[in-house]
Amino acid sequence: MTRLLLPAKKGDTSFTVEKDLELYPGDNLALLATSYENMASDNVIVESYDATTGIITVDAKYTLNFYHWGAQQSPGDKYGGADMRGEVIILSRNIKILGEDVDSWGGHIITSDTAEINDDGTIKERIGSTFMQWVEMHNLS
Repeated sequence: MTRLLLPAKKGDTSFTVEKDLELYPGDNLALLATSYENMASDNVIVESYDATTGIITVDAKYTLNFYHWGAQQSPGDKYGGADMRGEVIILSRNIKILGEDVDSWGGHIITSDTAEINDDGTIKERIGSTFMQWVEMHNLS
């Protein structure tokens, strides 16, 4: 997720986000609503991304249908800490779970089964399950 650094207007085919992101042609992005109209979001396909300027150009078929507010700095000091700039989220990329490398130990994802003995002597079995799709894990076990 990143924020709009300049306003993106209805009909635009480019907009500005942070520099040095991992964005590639073909990535599917969503620009979330910044107005009272909660459905005023846009889905676009990246045609190009300039990592030195932060400018994303989208496929001409995906011109923006709505206005999305952006600014260079967060206005959070005026709104109780809330960053009101438009959010841009990557829909086509995997979620990355990165384990911290501390003394050559990474992170752990644990799913377990357990049995509990209740006060009346009955046994309650709890069975764990983990289902993940489109998730990349690094330095985890």
